[in-house]
Amino acid sequence: MRMGKRMGRMAVCLLLLAAAVGCGAQEERPASSSSVQEERPASSSSAQNSERTPPREIEWVEISPQGVDEEALIRNVDRTALEKIAALLQELTGEIETKQREDPAFAMSAGWFSYTLESDQYKTVVGMGDRAAKPLYLILYKSPNQGLFEYLCAMALDEITGYDHPDWKTSKEFLTVLNRAILAQQ
Repeated sequence: MRMGKRMGRMAVCLLLLAAAVGCGAQEERPASSSSVQEERPASSSSAQNSERTPPREIEWVEISPQGVDEEALIRNVDRTALEKIAALLQELTGEIETKQREDPAFAMSAGWFSYTLESDQYKTVVGMGDRAAKPLYLILYKSPNQGLFEYLCAMALDEITGYDHPDWKTSKEFLTVLNRAILAQQ
């Protein structure tokens, strides 16, 4: 089962890459993985600041009241960043899943959250700054899943954009909240 999840994530990333380079082939997507709907601890690195950081000035021309212009989003994604982000966060997801299987206390606590914030992979993705925003958005937008991988992508995008929205529990909820915030600024 673990190998199936990993293959499913790899398939989603390959589909994203194929779409990003203009491949017209339509492929089946893997079945949804379990949804991550946990409350985020209030101690995210961006939430630790006593003042809320204003949202960054990322130009989201792909998002309008009519929806997401998928073709423009794909055109505007940095493909190298997309590959790096997907690899790093898939590696981190695998580490967390292994720790959860090996340590039930870790699995039942917010340990995964702290582990994520302290990981080199997460820090590298967030450290990419604005360059990582659209690749992360594309991953979330195109993924049929709402598992740990997608949740980590949403966490990173939330921190990168500076919106720091506390009112989301799944990656799809995050996209809805982010889209509203982007449209409110346009």
